[in-house]
Amino acid sequence: LASQLFQVNRVSGLLETSQPIDRETHERFEFFVTVTDRNGATGGTVLSSSATVVVNIVDLNDNTPVWQTVKYTGTTDYNDNSGKPIVALSATDPDKGINGSVIFQLADSSNLFTINNN
Repeated sequence: LASQLFQVNRVSGLLETSQPIDRETHERFEFFVTVTDRNGATGGTVLSSSATVVVNIVDLNDNTPVWQTVKYTGTTDYNDNSGKPIVALSATDPDKGINGSVIFQLADSSNLFTINNN
């Protein structure tokens, strides 16, 4: 898989990605890179050495939060302003760390309802 996603410049040794990598699919790669001397090009003995390369993929905020369900229904008593919970909303975001945190907010500013994000 690493040979499909990464390429190394044969002269400079710079390692680059050859296509975009999604952290939600792969967050870490570990592979070997081998270096050889140029003596083999002239028919001499080729000497080589290998090193382990580890690449950690940094997360981007590239995923939209997903609701657990598309409709929530709750009930409350008439004229109740006690602050008791009516319904528990649930959503997740597959991004990692702060990028995967979700915050709920009301789209309506009527002040009839509040959301507790704790």
